[in-house]
Amino acid sequence: MIPIYITSTQNFSGKSAICVGLIKKLLAKGLKTGYIKPFSAHAKYFNGKLIDEDTVFIRDIFEMPEPVEKLCPVMLSDRVVEDIVKTGEHNYKEVILNAFKDISSNKDVMIIEGASNQREGWLLDLSPLKIVKEFDAKVFAIVPFENNLQFMDDVLTLKGKFEDRLVGVILNRIPKIKLNTVNESFRPYIESKGIRVLGVFPKEVVLMSVSVQEILEGLGGEILCARENINELVEHLMIGAMSVDSALRYFRRHSNKAVITGGDRPDVQLAALETSTKCLILTGNLRPNPMIVAKAEDMGVPIILTQYDTLTTVEIIESFFGKTRFHQKKKIMAFEEMMDKNLDFDRLYSVLMI
Repeated sequence: MIPIYITSTQNFSGKSAICVGLIKKLLAKGLKTGYIKPFSAHAKYFNGKLIDEDTVFIRDIFEMPEPVEKLCPVMLSDRVVEDIVKTGEHNYKEVILNAFKDISSNKDVMIIEGASNQREGWLLDLSPLKIVKEFDAKVFAIVPFENNLQFMDDVLTLKGKFEDRLVGVILNRIPKIKLNTVNESFRPYIESKGIRVLGVFPKEVVLMSVSVQEILEGLGGEILCARENINELVEHLMIGAMSVDSALRYFRRHSNKAVITGGDRPDVQLAALETSTKCLILTGNLRPNPMIVAKAEDMGVPIILTQYDTLTTVEIIESFFGKTRFHQKKKIMAFEEMMDKNLDFDRLYSVLMI
């Protein structure tokens, strides 16, 4: 059985997406492939019970027979962390090892969804390196781009930490203007340090997008119509605070957008509905004209009513662009296409001896 530990250097780097893509490829090769996420640092309460959304999503996609509590045996919330700090007591290592043993008993490959960054797990005495050693796993890491120095430091830190266990890295979310630099300069330098670059993934708007539902939940707003379309993805955010003639020209610049405007601006709202708009967000808790609601309903465009002013609304939504879960079909298809095009699977399989 071959254990593969998937980790990243920053939160929301595409780790879960890589897990999904790899599991699909390995299953297609006829390999019995299992999955475990040793612990969740971002568990949420649902119906009074802690769950990890990514684990539930992956379990459902692949119709895994194991219960979620086995696939992610340790769920952490703020309250759980406070209890650990107060008592200093936990048996998480034993719980995780037992779960891994049960799931991996008849598998050819185990995908271990590891830490979202290299700081996670230290409180539990379950740092990324410690888990890798416990499972005797190979490490596959995702490194997203922010700036040149951060990028190169993150890659070299992984080599210093995991040494020969690091089978390779994916360089992710590379801005188009940086692709030549990364491929022609950074990639050869990284390879010269004994680090395999298994893929260079460009930054894609659709993978940074957020769903209408995520916007609704983030604002704590009220949805007024077209609830059936709350899973639509928003790629751009635009503010409508101009004349109607200017609004039409402005809104035509981007498709798949959310438009933020006041509830008392029916002219701007109608202009937004005449272009490719995924949702209207009305600020100040000002309800729109019923005619607008009826038109949006007919067009399938959700309207979200929020109590916040425009500036606050923009700040809230922008804070989670690119930081949302990989749970929409459109994102899955886009990422799988990117993996097929940019990930060197043959080299990965060769290194893993699959």
